[in-house]
Amino acid sequence: MAKFDKALTQKSTIAGRGLFASENISAGAQIFSIARPFVAVLDTPRLTECCSNCFAGVATPFTSDGAYGAVALEVKACSQCKLLRFCSKV
Repeated sequence: MAKFDKALTQKSTIAGRGLFASENISAGAQIFSIARPFVAVLDTPRLTECCSNCFAGVATPFTSDGAYGAVALEVKACSQCKLLRFCSKV
């Protein structure tokens, strides 16, 4: 769950639920942080060459855990949508 130090969630009368400042916030200050992103997606040019789960790419010498010198990664198309691709780590 996200931790909000300088902000709070509440319902807006014009825009639904949102994140609002609970005190004055300086420019560049961190408002909140989360341990893991809620949503992450690849940009369109990377869909055919990167795993949509761990983001490892077939053209990079790194594994999904950041190790160097990996064997070439193979990504296979999703059997349902045929657009997204996944490596064997899924």
